[in-house]
Amino acid sequence: MFDGDVPRAEADIGLGFFATDTPGIGGQIKTHAEDFRVAEDSAPVREARGEGKYTLARIRARNWETHRLARKLAKHLGIAEREVYFTGTKDKRAVTEQNIAIQAPEQRVREISLGDVTVVDTWRVDRAPKLGEHEANTFHVTVRDLDPGLDEARRRAEAIRDEVLEMGGFPNFFGPQRFGSVRPVTHRVGRQLVHGNLEDAVWTYIAYPSRHDPPRIREEREEIFASRDVECARESLPERFDHEHRMLEHLAEDPDDAVGAIHTLPLNLARLFVSAYQSYCFNRALTERAQTGHPGQAEQGDVLVPVDPRGNPDKDRNIPVREANADRCGDATRRGWGLPTGLLPGYDEGPADALQGDIERRILEDEGISTEDFHLLELPKLSADGTRRPMWCPLETCEVEAGCDDRGDHVTVSFTLPKGNYATCLLREFMKTDLAAYR
Repeated sequence: MFDGDVPRAEADIGLGFFATDTPGIGGQIKTHAEDFRVAEDSAPVREARGEGKYTLARIRARNWETHRLARKLAKHLGIAEREVYFTGTKDKRAVTEQNIAIQAPEQRVREISLGDVTVVDTWRVDRAPKLGEHEANTFHVTVRDLDPGLDEARRRAEAIRDEVLEMGGFPNFFGPQRFGSVRPVTHRVGRQLVHGNLEDAVWTYIAYPSRHDPPRIREEREEIFASRDVECARESLPERFDHEHRMLEHLAEDPDDAVGAIHTLPLNLARLFVSAYQSYCFNRALTERAQTGHPGQAEQGDVLVPVDPRGNPDKDRNIPVREANADRCGDATRRGWGLPTGLLPGYDEGPADALQGDIERRILEDEGISTEDFHLLELPKLSADGTRRPMWCPLETCEVEAGCDDRGDHVTVSFTLPKGNYATCLLREFMKTDLAAYR
């Protein structure tokens, strides 16, 4: 168990092991939007029915990223984007179903007409949902371009499913999309920001080469990254790289103003950099913890978090595991009532104690940082206070179906995850293939 032989690109973002021993089925997800279906369970919002000022709509969308969908809905209804509320963001290349609250009359919401958008149901509610309020997400993911033949792929997938269910879950890594699915460099930008190397952060975002870039783009990025030539970069990079070009335009006017260049980016994008670096540190710690034991079983010195029946953590109730309560905490993890956590470092959250604390301190030392470094003095809005996250994602049911349709052989994996957990981190156990397969 806990095989450390992973593709290099995964190791680069801290994904250092597989929890299952069975060889993977390879393949590719999201070959078609219909191959990745996710439905949000927002039970707390459904219970909020009333005659209030919000229309809550159950919306099914195909190939719509959630923020873009919210903008289009607002424009279509003639309201401000801030009057459209959702509880979680969903992938673009997918068929998604989620609840979205809109400050508009119910009849107008029912009559929404946008391409590949269907209003499944509507009702009035007294309040809008809050980000993160949903309970879970149910996935039906189809893997195509399988490495082995269909019969062998079925056998492997069923064996992996059995391994995962026997363990009661899988490592709760941050998935590839956290770091940039096409070009996973956001954590590298974040590392430079936390170190205070703002110019390096700017050029890492603009030009750090990725093995997933097309060869010509990769060569151009390598040259630009080495030279840091603004005019060369403006001429070489395709115009579709609009964020990079905004930064370059600013640098053309003021070459020494790295802070200003970063300010040209949308705030939600800029905040992802430090967040991705925190996630990378977490992934590294989870990888190291697995070398000493099961990440889902409590050890003295851990910080335990209680979880609800759906596996969602109560982040306001961190419980240090001490000698006096170690037996009770161990029992809680075995019964699925609590989970050990790992550190997302920040200026207000430090390492645990004992074994887990040693791991977390060692990673901070290896990265050459302290938790105080997450106070970004020149970019205060990008500062991170830190938190803790369960190291294990519970999983009670998982179904595997293998077959052939008009698009060829495939394996479909169906499962439900607590909110905030990555489907790709379960799928990687089944596929065990290159990072690009999870885009």
